[in-house]
Amino acid sequence: MPGQYSAGTRPRAFHMLGALCATPRAPAKAETPPAIWIALSRGVMAGPMRYHVRDCAATTNVVQPRVLITDVKTFPERLKWARERKKWSQAELGRRAGLSQGAIGNYEKGERDEPRNLIQLAEALGVHPKWLLKGTGPRDVGEPSNVAPAAIGTRKIPLISYVQAGQMAEGLDFGGELEYLLTDLDLGEHAFALEIKGDSMLPEFKPGDRIIVDPDVAPLPGDFVVAKNGSHEATFKKYRPRGISITGKTIFELVPLNEDYESMRSDETPISIVGTMVEHRKYRRR
Repeated sequence: MPGQYSAGTRPRAFHMLGALCATPRAPAKAETPPAIWIALSRGVMAGPMRYHVRDCAATTNVVQPRVLITDVKTFPERLKWARERKKWSQAELGRRAGLSQGAIGNYEKGERDEPRNLIQLAEALGVHPKWLLKGTGPRDVGEPSNVAPAAIGTRKIPLISYVQAGQMAEGLDFGGELEYLLTDLDLGEHAFALEIKGDSMLPEFKPGDRIIVDPDVAPLPGDFVVAKNGSHEATFKKYRPRGISITGKTIFELVPLNEDYESMRSDETPISIVGTMVEHRKYRRR
């Protein structure tokens, strides 16, 4: 009979129409537009067969495509992926994270700009908050990471002025109330810090940046140094050796990175090296 077949004898065309959610259906006595009918040729079965294409949303046995982890590129997509991986409903995730089902739904639809409950959601799903928010770093809690917490600096380095730095070249120490920077570097006893001023070292060193200088480190070509140039204040420049003098001393040049400023040579101007920069701290400015 048209529209009927025995078990295990589904025509190949039936499988080909799976994407259209096609199911066998006997011809109706009265057609009701806009029903869609597909007639298969007689070569498939003993007789003609008709299929009625139904709404796919109403089909419960359709295999949904698998979502790959590379397909989740936004916070709402990662949240939904992590929830479905747990086989949880939105209500269940909300219960575990202390949120309403509506809040979970709004997050997954992207209707909330900022995930204020990021920590609760990440803890409930067993994932790292950074991965859930930005998709970077390890995903699952306990997954090995390629970074480690930085050691907390225990060495206090005094932040001094350029005048005080110039005095160090004469062997004078500084005192009074000072601000300190913490570092974990193994530095000499007289290491100090300076705050960059002016624009002679732009674009690498901006005003407000801070550097740590160690007088016990001898400069190499290309290093950045603090030096005294004959005035009371010190200067911060790039170190460039230029040869040996007849007295056996190294002739060097102090070079600003900003081409609008001139270089200084030790054989033309009395210059003494105070110390070599060992750390540069940049600060984000809005």
